[in-house]
Amino acid sequence: MKAVVVLGKNPEKGEEEIIRRVKRGIEVFYKRKANFFIVSGGTTSINEAEFMEKIAEKSIDRKNIIREEKSKDTVENALFTFKIAKEKKIKEVYVVSSDYHKKRVEFLFKNIFEKRGIKVNYEYIKTGKEESKELFKKTKKKYEKIVMDF
Repeated sequence: MKAVVVLGKNPEKGEEEIIRRVKRGIEVFYKRKANFFIVSGGTTSINEAEFMEKIAEKSIDRKNIIREEKSKDTVENALFTFKIAKEKKIKEVYVVSSDYHKKRVEFLFKNIFEKRGIKVNYEYIKTGKEESKELFKKTKKKYEKIVMDF
């Protein structure tokens, strides 16, 4: 079983960016012949997963879409989608996000998914933005305890 996991972002802070993530996810879903399309993102001012689901269901059968809407940050995206992956017996995921999110995404999914036997592939949309090295170090420290204890 394979799944595409599209990570959320508050649409009010980048509607075009989140639409591009979903569209890239749809391309990957068909190219890789995935079984599930997981949209992961909680409620900021808008329910991120619901927003992404509405875009995806124009191209993907509703029965293949899974909405994870409890996560509040990237670590929770990874933790909650891992639980879904185990439940659905998913062996490989394709994570879709933005280029500036790369370090955090790969750190988390490597430690949560790959170390537990689920293969992870990554797809990023280009934004031209960069995550600061200091921010990554700070968030890595914060996330390390949660991830390593998982």
